Amino acid sequence: LFIGSELLAGSSDALFLRAGYGTNGDQPSGTSIGLGLRLERFDISVAKSLAASTAGLPEPVDVSFSVVF
Repeated sequence: LFIGSELLAGSSDALFLRAGYGTNGDQPSGTSIGLGLRLERFDISVAKSLAASTAGLPEPVDVSFSVVF
């Protein structure tokens, strides 16, 4: 089960604020947050899970980059 929301500021060039919550059986459950930026054809996003890791290690920060053709 996953639920999320996104707040968008701008139109062609935009700033995104994202938040979500998810559960997945034996996997860690919890909240995640993210920030995205779109400039012309380029998108960059950063996301972080705030869920506790079952291995006792900190959750990674995910960074993605994309180009729209």
